[in-house]
Amino acid sequence: MRRFVAIGSGNFQKQETLKIDQFIIQKTGKQNPKILFLPAAAKDDQGYGKRFKQYYRSLGCEVKQLRLWHTKLEKAQIQDCVLSCDILYLGGGNTTVLMQILKEKELLPILKLAYQNGIVCVGNSVGANVWFDYGFSDLYDDGSVYAYVEGMHVISGIFYPHTNDV
Repeated sequence: MRRFVAIGSGNFQKQETLKIDQFIIQKTGKQNPKILFLPAAAKDDQGYGKRFKQYYRSLGCEVKQLRLWHTKLEKAQIQDCVLSCDILYLGGGNTTVLMQILKEKELLPILKLAYQNGIVCVGNSVGANVWFDYGFSDLYDDGSVYAYVEGMHVISGIFYPHTNDV
């Protein structure tokens, strides 16, 4: 069964996404699911990753983080890491930055395979954008230019996170 959850926005640190986070965990059917967090859209911001780990551990998950901008792992090792999780979570940041590193590390087919294999795939904001055919995104992180950005074409359609901001 293929499962995907797109979160438009929300701060997990303020528990704004608590109900949807609990829903995501429940969808695995496991008591203590393994979640893999990719903070690549935020250029692997360490603080973001640390806060994410703390939060999801408090919800009973075993949490790992894959920092794509800093990894020394080979493609096969990355694939093993991705395909061994129960939940694959792409965090927020910049859509262009995220697509750049996913292409550079040749992860697009691996992420698609995770989805096809039934791993619960989650994206928050930009992390959701990339799963769709296209996402609507702030190109420069300053709110000056919004445009459609091509995604991975896993989910048909266009995703608009933060629509109230535009």
